[in-house]
Amino acid sequence: MSMWSIWRYPPTPKQMVTTALCFLTSAAIFSYGAHLSYANVAPQQARIKARSDLLREHLRRKYGYVNGKYTLGPRSKK
Repeated sequence: MSMWSIWRYPPTPKQMVTTALCFLTSAAIFSYGAHLSYANVAPQQARIKARSDLLREHLRRKYGYVNGKYTLGPRSKK
């Protein structure tokens, strides 16, 4: 069973060129998207670290919570 058996006729040279160009265009767009994704990793990581540090500081001040453990216990409100 050949590759062309599902089609009635084999593709014309123009159709083959069009298919190749569509494939190459899609590969280029995918590659550019991957590049942008890797280029923006550092700012995203910095933003997440800042948010994490802010939350840790808030929990530490409010409850004495650091690295998954209560170090000082909850603050008593008097």
